[in-house]
Amino acid sequence: MTSTGILVIYRRYLCNTKSIRYLNIQSNLDTPINELLCKYRGIEGEVWPDSPVLDKVILNKYGFATVDQLSTIKEYLYDINRNCVDVIIVEPIMTEYNSNILTSNYQLGFDCGYCNNYGSVYSIIFNEIVFGDYAGLTQYANKLNSHILLNSLEDARHILSKRKDMIADGCDLESYPSTDAMMVFKISKFVQEISDQAK
Repeated sequence: MTSTGILVIYRRYLCNTKSIRYLNIQSNLDTPINELLCKYRGIEGEVWPDSPVLDKVILNKYGFATVDQLSTIKEYLYDINRNCVDVIIVEPIMTEYNSNILTSNYQLGFDCGYCNNYGSVYSIIFNEIVFGDYAGLTQYANKLNSHILLNSLEDARHILSKRKDMIADGCDLESYPSTDAMMVFKISKFVQEISDQAK
């Protein structure tokens, strides 16, 4: 089973931005909080909202559905019928990946963190760069693009290396399930978005 796949994310904070904790703290970007949250297209959020149709969706070890399940995904999206649901294509970047920059208009950027098929997700960019406290990581805020993601794979890999050293030095950063589980993900537009643009 291929590692690349579709991820459906319910971005709850977009439906009720006044109630979320992020409005009560300062981000490390100049962008207003509401605008920032609307722009972010990474992995952070509530993945695969519950639905009877979800039982038909086969997820890989990262919690992504393969693109060949598109008809089932569309049925699932119709069934949940929620506002503030984002659908993205996510590709885990392995060590042999050579392209350092975004090569397609459909590619939104790089995120860092972890995803699994138990519904756990964590974005380093969202939690530790945009809303983090450690200068060693928040310094990368000025490298984020209009989707609140990184344009450079090199920067993403450097962040993973940097935070490993910081954790070793005693910094209180997310380490579940392990620091080695943290990786880079390339985020692209969902194929349906591409299809709609072509019409």
